[in-house]
Amino acid sequence: MKLFNIPFAIGLCIDDMGWRLCRNDKAVGGPPRLHGTEDPRPEFYKGIVEMAKNCGVRVQGSFIMSEFDKNNICAKPCYNKPEAPIDITEKGLNWTNEVSEEDSQIMDYVKEENAYLEFGLHGVRHGHFEGGKFHESEWANRPFRDEKDKIIGEEKNVLPWDKENKTNEVIADCYTELIRQYFTEEELSFPETFAPPHHALYYNKNDKFTTGNCLGKRGVKYANSKLTGTLKLECDAPRYGVVDCGMHLVDRRTLRRSSCGRAAENPLYFPRPVPWIETHFINFWYRESEWSHYLFNINKRKHRMLGKNTEQIHSQFVYNKFARIYNLPGKIIIDTTRVPDEIYENNLLSALVLKVKLKWNEHVETVEGATLTCYYKDQFGYSYLTLGSNEEMGRLPKGKFVIKYKVSKNKPKVYVDNAYSTFNVYNLTVNDSEVVLKLKNYGTQTIRMKCFEPKKIDSDLNILNTYYAEGFLYITLKSKSMNGDTGEVVIRK
Repeated sequence: MKLFNIPFAIGLCIDDMGWRLCRNDKAVGGPPRLHGTEDPRPEFYKGIVEMAKNCGVRVQGSFIMSEFDKNNICAKPCYNKPEAPIDITEKGLNWTNEVSEEDSQIMDYVKEENAYLEFGLHGVRHGHFEGGKFHESEWANRPFRDEKDKIIGEEKNVLPWDKENKTNEVIADCYTELIRQYFTEEELSFPETFAPPHHALYYNKNDKFTTGNCLGKRGVKYANSKLTGTLKLECDAPRYGVVDCGMHLVDRRTLRRSSCGRAAENPLYFPRPVPWIETHFINFWYRESEWSHYLFNINKRKHRMLGKNTEQIHSQFVYNKFARIYNLPGKIIIDTTRVPDEIYENNLLSALVLKVKLKWNEHVETVEGATLTCYYKDQFGYSYLTLGSNEEMGRLPKGKFVIKYKVSKNKPKVYVDNAYSTFNVYNLTVNDSEVVLKLKNYGTQTIRMKCFEPKKIDSDLNILNTYYAEGFLYITLKSKSMNGDTGEVVIRK
């Protein structure tokens, strides 16, 4: 009997991207930035993208945007006192900034490599500025802590900056205008992911003026922050996550440069897995190979997997926490009846990934009772099966599913090999005359699909190129939206 499991997906979030300087201005009321001696360069972004391509993942970049302000948007009265409840930067109405051609090319590169580097929200200036004082928490008022991370003062909860949380609205409006200098609304209306500076966002189930309320209505679906010890949520959020106005908030851990090597060699380095490992931009510089080694080794453990992208990571988190899987000879039973209704209502669930250890010459050849969309085997001998459906985002509906399988020396007759891809395949329909593939694609990347040689291919997605070789069809897609384009590819005999 083979032992299938629902692996816990882990992703990498790199925050503090977007700084153009390393200088620490905290002594003069400004941000500390990157705590380094060398200013960021385009090569550092390229190193992260190459690492992501080698690992087959879409890294979540978390961007600060004030230093990419080409038109001095941060100096507008609507984002500063007295018209606004805050000064958006330490300079207030006196803000000035210059962006070089080389700096602008960084944003062009981020757009071009969107398949492997996601543009996520961090903040405008990584802090709160009031009365010449700087507070590292931008989106909410997190209590001050001493050098040993112990709270200073009586207040222990994260609070909003003002009663109706108008500060969050100002920050979000300013961020929208800043990104519009580089991306059209069709390219990026607003980031879909959020990692708050200083682990500070405001949540209160009895208050409608939360950070999730502000960002959820702008399109943010996924958020990660250090929940344990930093946010009182009146629920078991670090373990199960929480949905705030459509925004799915889950826990994360910080991995510093000095601990990356130890974690890479020791799969038990994080005894309690979290869906996101966060590190700062500067921790990647000149260390890409070490990080690649760490990411690959996440797959060593049978109950974990290196997540392909943010949507999959959050979806697997939900399946792992709430669904149940039962292994029987030649079949498995999957029970999704415990998945909360709000997960379905807010479209936070996608296709399910299963993981199983097989012999080197063994494969899952057939699956009955579910739609097998993707299949690949990693270097540790684990096989990964993606089960989709005709439901929204390919999710499994609520219910109990009996899935029969056959293991042999043969691979499935029709499937997508997504070992080094970052798209999400939602459904795969096969009949005598055609194969219909439904997916969400990010950036520019190539589908590698086992199927017949087609006579015609139709799609509502942008196809750049196709060719057929050695039993596989290769289709290169290019998406316009940086949050991904969803569509169908119809492959006809």
